[in-house]
Amino acid sequence: MIAKYPNHGELTDIANTPEGFILSGHKFNFHNGIDGSVTKISQTGSEVWHKVFGNPKNTDNIFFNKVLADDSLIFDECWSIISVETSGAIIACGTGIEECEELPEKARIDCENDPRNTWRSYLIKIGFDGEIVWERTGSFTFPGEEDSSDLPSTASEWIFETNTGNIALINDLEFGIGLEIIELSN
Repeated sequence: MIAKYPNHGELTDIANTPEGFILSGHKFNFHNGIDGSVTKISQTGSEVWHKVFGNPKNTDNIFFNKVLADDSLIFDECWSIISVETSGAIIACGTGIEECEELPEKARIDCENDPRNTWRSYLIKIGFDGEIVWERTGSFTFPGEEDSSDLPSTASEWIFETNTGNIALINDLEFGIGLEIIELSN
């Protein structure tokens, strides 16, 4: 079987589901920058659905309180996906701004001052129907350095389930890589 999925964009990973497969990746859109792209296909290769996720703006998240730049500058790059038992899938992504230096002066200044200029880990849990169950953006500070203006850029690049049922993330940090373990409650 050979099939094409022209709406998907760049393919970065694939996960088994009870009914087929879910593809992860990302694709460019002139209005929304680069967004995460997820496509479910049947066991015979037919597209069941396609969803695009990105530009998270959780009002409870300190990283997104002061959004200045246009959403078209946001890159939501999804690199890995796992199927979680019978409840859905979790996609590991990074979200942030790139290429501020290429903008005209006022837009460049706004872009450089936007908190999304520091990349964040971006996780999306979806049901097998493609609907969002939860989203999570995150970063961290080092012990003793709880200053939110001094956060390292981080993006989730790989996700896997541990033997205790938690999820583990390999994060791309601006200074190397890191391992993050997250307990799943649902």
